[in-house]
Amino acid sequence: MTNTEIFEEIFWQVGEENGLTSWWEIFDSEIFEEVESRIAERFGVADACEVEEFLDWNNEMADEL
Repeated sequence: MTNTEIFEEIFWQVGEENGLTSWWEIFDSEIFEEVESRIAERFGVADACEVEEFLDWNNEMADEL
């Protein structure tokens, strides 16, 4: 599983737990902080930005907003 696939899995899991089904609702809300937190935890770092490919993945979604 690639890092991006792991990000997506966590992203949709958090969205589902919060009753959100549209990616932009998850990304453009405080809930995204939980996504970042879980990604950091999964990779054993203090901040999701430290994980390879995270910033590219994040920026791609921001560009699509």
